[in-house]
Amino acid sequence: MWQLVLETSGRTIVGLLKDGSLHEQLDLGVGRAQNRWLLPRVHELLNSAGLKPNELSEIVVSQGPGSYTGLRVGLTVAKTLAYALRCNLKAVPTFTALAHDHRGAESLVILGDALNQTCYIQRFRFGQATTVLEIQYLDQVKQSLAGTELVLGPQSLPAPSLMALANVAGTLTSLSQVELFGLEPLYLRGSSAEEKAKESVPLIP
Repeated sequence: MWQLVLETSGRTIVGLLKDGSLHEQLDLGVGRAQNRWLLPRVHELLNSAGLKPNELSEIVVSQGPGSYTGLRVGLTVAKTLAYALRCNLKAVPTFTALAHDHRGAESLVILGDALNQTCYIQRFRFGQATTVLEIQYLDQVKQSLAGTELVLGPQSLPAPSLMALANVAGTLTSLSQVELFGLEPLYLRGSSAEEKAKESVPLIP
């Protein structure tokens, strides 16, 4: 079975897995400019493996939270390919995949920048979530941290490995066609532009 795995929540990474093992991956780095190369690099990987697109069995994509632009590009590419090729699509919460990479940690806190002095926060125990994903103020988060917890982020938050994304995907059900069309990045809030637009709209009594 061939799987295409896309990670665009921070770094742009694309890879191919064959029968559960990483065959090849390309790390395109960080930045909006890297996102435009995502689809060409997918074709490059397929050509390198001697695969035709319709030989893919499954597409796995990181759902966020993370980069607004990166996640939209990643999910759009994943949804378009899955629909066109009629193959399975699974969307993996990014923090869940990161927790899988650190599943040996008894107490893990993952933080991501949510802008405006706020951050995404979720806690895990041995790779399993113990809280839901939330947005909190940074000052509030700092006060809640215990010295015994392993903390990832919010600055220099690592990207989840492609193997972690694939392993978590193995526990999920493939999206139906209706779910595929409705799939959106896991943001919990609008983009900075959307938030500013809301603030600028006067309240109507």
